[in-house]
Amino acid sequence: MPYRGRDPELCRRADRAGDRRRRRARQEAGLCTSCGRRRPADNRSVCEPCREARRVLDRRRYDARRAAGRCVRCTQPTVGGRSRCGRCLALEKARVCSEQKSAASKRRYNMRRAQGICVDCKAQTGGAARCERCAYRSNSRAPERHLAALWPPQITVIEVQTSRELGTFETEAEAAACLAFAKLRPDQVEFLSNVPLMALLPP
Repeated sequence: MPYRGRDPELCRRADRAGDRRRRRARQEAGLCTSCGRRRPADNRSVCEPCREARRVLDRRRYDARRAAGRCVRCTQPTVGGRSRCGRCLALEKARVCSEQKSAASKRRYNMRRAQGICVDCKAQTGGAARCERCAYRSNSRAPERHLAALWPPQITVIEVQTSRELGTFETEAEAAACLAFAKLRPDQVEFLSNVPLMALLPP
């Protein structure tokens, strides 16, 4: 028996407390909190050899879980070839700053538009925002059922000529009102949506 009849939870708590004391002592001594032998550079808490060893282990674990169709964080089964389960995706979405993510997406979108390539897959498009394959996928594919309840519908309207984002809406009626206010036609804007669009797409 691994705990020889002792309470497993008490043993785990004692182990964690010991780990914390050991890391604190090593940090106060200016040593790597992992190996306790080398001094980390650049005010880090872990030395570079230990960091590299951890990266290798993390990559092996990531690849193994991906190959098994498991969430790379909690090992629960995933759906649709995703790397994370629905719960971990929701937790990560709440953890990541939405404004920073939105700004990065806008920069990537504008850069790829300026280069004349698909904003999703970087294929040549001849001036369109997306290649035919990605445009079909973006405008017609419904979100997976297991994720549908995690995020509300979002329809972002972007003016094609200026790459200016006009707003993000939860309904097609709101997006249509935005077009009417801006005096634009559906073929003059690009829709970024996580739900299928029925009324807004140009014929």
